Amino acid sequence: MQAIILFSCLGRSNDQSQYGMHDIFITEDNGDSFTATTLPDFSQYDIFFIGDDVYAKASVSGYYKYMKSGMNWEPLNNVSYMTPKGKTLNISDEFTDNEYPEIIEFNNIISVATFNNVVFYSNNNGKTFSNSNLNEPDFKFFTNGNNIYAYSSSGLYISTTDGKTWNKKSININCNEPCNFGDIISHSGNIIVSIGCKVYLSKDDYKNWTDFSDGLKNLLDGNIWGSLAVNNKYIFYSYDGGVYRRIIK
Repeated sequence: MQAIILFSCLGRSNDQSQYGMHDIFITEDNGDSFTATTLPDFSQYDIFFIGDDVYAKASVSGYYKYMKSGMNWEPLNNVSYMTPKGKTLNISDEFTDNEYPEIIEFNNIISVATFNNVVFYSNNNGKTFSNSNLNEPDFKFFTNGNNIYAYSSSGLYISTTDGKTWNKKSININCNEPCNFGDIISHSGNIIVSIGCKVYLSKDDYKNWTDFSDGLKNLLDGNIWGSLAVNNKYIFYSYDGGVYRRIIK
């Protein structure tokens, strides 16, 4: 059984002074127990698997590999930038504003969401990059079917051209302002999103949504958002108040 990884998350505070994550929770028994680990900086994290190995990218300090024997994260000091498939890239620090950006590799095209509000793409393994038409801050990527999606507090965008061009995708979720995406994942044709302190599931390509928030602590601050994970039995949700799970129906 592959491990489930979640973050203890805190979104941008009202005075814009904080934005990042705290603990990283790991479970290998469907959430019956968790191991809490930390990375050395208050940062935005990405987790990805290469085979059975678990890696983390911290936007400030770089890449890490999880060492199960010591339940700690070992820095990959020889890696500058890496795709979630393990391909190392040579990207200039000026291009990325000296931080570690969001990267996705899909159909031999590499997309990079930089911190200067531009999404670039490369079709030659990162040797050169071109501008896409997406110019928004703080994007995260995920794939569903044959398409790439990018999301941030500004909304959800879809690319049917492997990251070269993007269009905003409308969704039909009624939520109180601010209606900020925290996390989005896909599983068996379903889309699961966290918005503020709510979790929703769609089975029909974003057209209709079921509120899966039963049992979650009712936090009123929409700037706090949760991390999502899923396996064949449970949806997991975490934020600074703890980790929750519910059976997928």
